[in-house]
Amino acid sequence: MKKIALTITICLIGLLAHAQQRLSYSYDAAGNRTSRTVIVGAQAVSGKEDQETTSQVYIDSLDGKELAIRPGSGNTSLAVSVKGIPSSQDGRIYFMDSAGKILSEKPMSGETTIVELDELSMGTYTMRIVLNRHSSIWKLVKL
Repeated sequence: MKKIALTITICLIGLLAHAQQRLSYSYDAAGNRTSRTVIVGAQAVSGKEDQETTSQVYIDSLDGKELAIRPGSGNTSLAVSVKGIPSSQDGRIYFMDSAGKILSEKPMSGETTIVELDELSMGTYTMRIVLNRHSSIWKLVKL
């Protein structure tokens, strides 16, 4: 009986922790990760800025280098950083709608590139970061 209660408690804690995330993943039937979703623009109910949202860092690997995505101040921008990228490497960031149409394209400038999200209305977008023919694809939800 104690094992069942402990198992249920652990599952509930896991569900509560998952509900607090601003990043979610989707998997196929084989267990492979198929997509990531970043939620941008969420505000705290009390009207105060949510410190957890602004300090979130989402990390991936791109062309053997560490890729980090951070929401900017006020959740109106993203900072995309690739550690150790030489200025000679050609990197680009694309935003696409649900039909795959490219809405905006921005070259990566140095290790950190700031991407303004003001021109995008509320909705779901695909952000594709390309570096040396390698890409990292993210689903972006702007609230």
